[in-house]
Amino acid sequence: MNEIKFTEGGQPISLDDLKQLSDNITSGVALLASLCGDGILDGCYLSGDQTSGGARIFISSGHAIIGGAIYEVDETEMLFNGLGLGNLPSEIFLVPSTDESRSMDFADGSTHPTRVRKTAVAVRERPSNKEYIAYKISGNNSSNPRPFIPRSEEAKVDSYRILRDGKQVGSMNLYVINGLPRFRACELHIPIDNKVIRSTGDGNTMYTLDGPNSNKLYFSLRNVVDVWQITNYDIIIAAGTIALQKDGQRLNEFDGHGLNAFALIMTDYQLV
Repeated sequence: MNEIKFTEGGQPISLDDLKQLSDNITSGVALLASLCGDGILDGCYLSGDQTSGGARIFISSGHAIIGGAIYEVDETEMLFNGLGLGNLPSEIFLVPSTDESRSMDFADGSTHPTRVRKTAVAVRERPSNKEYIAYKISGNNSSNPRPFIPRSEEAKVDSYRILRDGKQVGSMNLYVINGLPRFRACELHIPIDNKVIRSTGDGNTMYTLDGPNSNKLYFSLRNVVDVWQITNYDIIIAAGTIALQKDGQRLNEFDGHGLNAFALIMTDYQLV
């Protein structure tokens, strides 16, 4: 990546400098988006209710990758007149849209927009072009496509056992990402067991992690919803232990409703 070298003393800034700054910021994000593939990046959770006029659905705000680019998804409400929640269409569609704003007058007398916002808009009819995501109307939010980071041709991975009282209760995998040697795609799964789990130790440990370099792992998975889609947690992984956090506070009890998480993380060690 190219860098701009700044020097005190009133160095002028040219349009090329500003373009390079913009490119430096966006190029890394664009690379990750192209590697991930299309799907819901975060948010975009579905809920609904019945009104006197028909069924109504809500899609929460979030982000989606469409055609290798990241788009914002605004909070959306859609009313299906005369329909009940049980006979809604199976899917709607998220379509990319670009909005230019903040027009300004320039020294040469011209007027141009100076801001571009990329959004994905929910529509009912399948678009004629190929740039869209089919968003499934389902009570299970995980049924919608979620981007997955491509793995290397060798599918190189570190696998971990998640333990409770010495017994395996879940698993975690860290996958190599092509072209991003310090990053890993993290998949974590802890099935539902419906038992109240109490933490141990000063760090409020809920589980322990057994696998390569587990004592060197320090990262968090933020805003992970439990399998029952009821409560959100932060999963804190540190030196072979797993703790749960909510609203900035470590928890000493977990209801055992299960956890599934996927995230992009950065590590400081090499896979073996």
